[in-house]
Amino acid sequence: MIKSGRKPRTESEQMIINNFRAIKEIENRLDKDLSIELILDIHQIMTVKTDASAYAGKIRNHPIYVKDHIDGEISFIDQY
Repeated sequence: MIKSGRKPRTESEQMIINNFRAIKEIENRLDKDLSIELILDIHQIMTVKTDASAYAGKIRNHPIYVKDHIDGEISFIDQY
């Protein structure tokens, strides 16, 4: 897909493309200091055309709950 230029067919394939693009962007910015802006830029690249794109390039300011997708049990809470 990366070599052939074929468009991604699934969100999983889109995430592969996004990760590839993020790696290339990081390589292009190796001379830059790590900053919040850089992290948010990379996050935005990594979430293009995914379910997470609504949160692209933003810092969360609310608790994050990680739930088991089968029984809904909360396995982790990040209080930020």
